[in-house]
Amino acid sequence: MSDLLLPLLKLGAALVLSAAVGLERLLSEKPAGMRTHILVGFGSALFMIVADLGGLDAGRVAAGLITGIGFLGAGTIIQERGTVHGLTTAASIWAVAGIGIAVSRGLWLLSLFATLGIIAVLWGLHFIEDVIERSKKKSRISKNTK
Repeated sequence: MSDLLLPLLKLGAALVLSAAVGLERLLSEKPAGMRTHILVGFGSALFMIVADLGGLDAGRVAAGLITGIGFLGAGTIIQERGTVHGLTTAASIWAVAGIGIAVSRGLWLLSLFATLGIIAVLWGLHFIEDVIERSKKKSRISKNTK
């Protein structure tokens, strides 16, 4: 029974960390939210754990995951009227797969730091981008009124 405890702990950690990233995407009303991010992080960890327990080549499994998740992320990218939407969500899906892989390898601190870093980029830079956009709009308005 104790042989199963660590893999279950890893799956739980992948679920929680992926959910944290997914929550940010959900609150930002992006196309892929908590469920998608949880499933990607959880699934990535699961495949890597199965590789370890089944004696499979973990490097090959990880390479397949990285490629496959890239394809999944591509589905969130939309080109509309000359602009592209969904690149950041696609990147967050890909990054969450990395969290799942890191958790499955027992890289606890790295997994936590990566999660916090991803959330900081998604939330913090979004805030900074909003400030810059408002500044640009004010600048255009003041130029047009002169």
